Amino acid sequence: MFRISGSKTLRLALAGMSSLAFATAASAQPESADASSPNDVSDQSEVAPGAEATADDMSGEIIVTARRRAETLQDVPMAVTGIAGDQLERENITETPALFARVPNLYFTTAGGASPSADFNYLVIRGVGYNGGLEPATGVFIDGMYQPQLGFDIAFLDLERVEVLRGPQGTLFGRNTQAGAVSIITRQPGRDMQGRFELELAEFGSARLRASASGPVTDTLSAGFAFQAAHTGGYINNRDGSDYNFATRIVGRANVRWQPTDTVELLASVDYNHDDFNDQAFGVPLAPRRYVAQVDQDEDDSKSGYGGQVTLNVDLTDDIKLTSQTGLRSVTSDILIDDDANITDQTPLTLSAVPFSTTLPPVPLFVALLPITVAGTAQRVDLTQDFWSQEVRLTGSSSNFDWLAGGYYFEQKIDQFRSRDVGPGVPFVPLYIRESFFEKRDGYAAFGQVSYRPLPPLELTVGGRYSKENVRTGGDRVLNVADASINAFQKDGEADFSNFSPMASISYDINDDILVYATYSAGWKAGGINRFPSRPNAILPYDAETSQNYELGLKTKLFDNRVRANFAVFNIDIEDQQLLNVVPDPNGSTPVTTIANAAKSRSRGFEADIEARLLDNLRIRGSYGYVDAKFREFIQVGTGVTKDRSGEPFEFTPRHNASASATYTANLSPSAGLEFLVNYRYISGYRVSDVNLTAPLGAQLRVPGYDRLDARVTLALDSGFRLSAFVNNIFDSFDYTNISRGQYDQQSNPARYVVVLPPRQFGLSAAYSF
Repeated sequence: MFRISGSKTLRLALAGMSSLAFATAASAQPESADASSPNDVSDQSEVAPGAEATADDMSGEIIVTARRRAETLQDVPMAVTGIAGDQLERENITETPALFARVPNLYFTTAGGASPSADFNYLVIRGVGYNGGLEPATGVFIDGMYQPQLGFDIAFLDLERVEVLRGPQGTLFGRNTQAGAVSIITRQPGRDMQGRFELELAEFGSARLRASASGPVTDTLSAGFAFQAAHTGGYINNRDGSDYNFATRIVGRANVRWQPTDTVELLASVDYNHDDFNDQAFGVPLAPRRYVAQVDQDEDDSKSGYGGQVTLNVDLTDDIKLTSQTGLRSVTSDILIDDDANITDQTPLTLSAVPFSTTLPPVPLFVALLPITVAGTAQRVDLTQDFWSQEVRLTGSSSNFDWLAGGYYFEQKIDQFRSRDVGPGVPFVPLYIRESFFEKRDGYAAFGQVSYRPLPPLELTVGGRYSKENVRTGGDRVLNVADASINAFQKDGEADFSNFSPMASISYDINDDILVYATYSAGWKAGGINRFPSRPNAILPYDAETSQNYELGLKTKLFDNRVRANFAVFNIDIEDQQLLNVVPDPNGSTPVTTIANAAKSRSRGFEADIEARLLDNLRIRGSYGYVDAKFREFIQVGTGVTKDRSGEPFEFTPRHNASASATYTANLSPSAGLEFLVNYRYISGYRVSDVNLTAPLGAQLRVPGYDRLDARVTLALDSGFRLSAFVNNIFDSFDYTNISRGQYDQQSNPARYVVVLPPRQFGLSAAYSF
């Protein structure tokens, strides 16, 4: 791995090179760039015909559909961040995690000790949903269709834009979104041929090929495709010298657009993705701060998924539109991890199988009536998730009214097999666990909202949502502890949940450039039944989570629209917050995993999004988020012990997050230009659960804050070619997003394991657009 030593020397050298580059660019820059000139390399979006987005450029407005109707970003009375497709490409934002800090108060969380794999990561907005509770609080939607739990990090392929809506959106979207929504809008095929091809090569054996094309097939039919193949050898080595966190990803999507008349439009798409990788899980030892893992029981992981959706849009009248959207998605995942992130004694130990007994439930079918041999530590989680949904919406508008009414139905099933083996080579009682469970969840909702403008600058909006969900679960579990204790039971449960959530907002245009608004919205996330029971008495339903959200906002356009500055303050009161707890077992054999409800919590904070084009060839963007989230009333209950956690902050919730970028463009000739981009992100420190199985109830560890600085220089040609050189993590900082002590280490063991972000990486890319 190529490295440059000496942080101060590198910073000085980069500063010098940056100054020289900007001076060179400035000398090459002729008169003010004309946005309409063919050689201009300023930030302009390539918008597909018929699409609902305009150029993400300070000379024009950003059009979003956050409220299910096309309107400018500055006119939407809610905290929403919109990023156009070409800007995503310029900033190399290729999947959802790259939005962290780019979008104020957007981060992630993990299920931790219950299953430390990427399958149990969730998105968090304003601290809401920091503990996933096995169902996400932040919804991810692709072209309006909800994406289930697995795979929120789906690759961004040929996007029109991404919109991140903060706060509950239940009156706008079919599936409930208590924390907010990430809406991914793909580029639809149009009546003109267009396409893009890109090849990227970088350190760590990384390569990525992306291709997309679309255009007309007949006068009424258009079609397109998007494809990505990527591979990296990984930046972590295992102690045996092999690459540890390699990844290979193949993603494809095909879509068609049929417009038989001026009033009917049919959109259909299918997609497929497959990942072969090695999950970091607990990561690498913190000392001596090197990218070297030490795992022994490990094998390649995989995840595959496919989906499809059909959207029908019909203009019933000039003012009323009917939309029907049907979709399905299926994902399978197979992940095996070394459950202690360490090299352990692999001496085998044979434990008895479950005997026939009239005092135990029927023997689970997946457990062979033969002895089972365990060695070292390992945990396997196999998941299959099937999901389909149907949504119907009516939208309408008149001179004073805009309204929406919708109905939604979904069915979801998760089949989960989990095995955990603990051999005699760790300071823990040898055991094996075999679990095979299913969870079926279905529900329906009726939702809508109406906006009324009694005066041109004043808008009043009210809305509501009624939701009802049913969850059913069943399966088997066997736990065998060193031949001395066999625990087997069957799981069977069912629960219903329903809710009505209102919202209301008022907005006022002080003038054409200043909008103020106030919003109230109720959030809701249905309850469920514990999916990781460790004892028969842990088969318990958990309650629904509710929240009351208050937001005040200000949106401005200043200096002849050269500066856009948006601000929001919020307060969220949460009741019955769903928290997944891994509770120590007083017998020291295996943890008890349950989902509990915290009585009362709250989150409050501030957000800012600013863009400025002070010069025609210099664009500056910045964002900042502050969140103060803590429990108000929470008595955590363990096995024979309780802990009052009232006043403690939420885990996986950085108090501060910020980003800034500067883009400078220069025309070199009538057919060529240079673009310089510098991008900075900052995440402050936060707490995480101590997942050690002997840790005291409620114990925590702290992840320190980190920042990342990236840079890219691009040569753009009028012919459509773009050649780029980039460096990520310029200062080669050793940053990590999670820390643990290892599940089986004794309390006296000071070892720490961390999930690390990539070190510095240099790369090149070449792209051609037409």
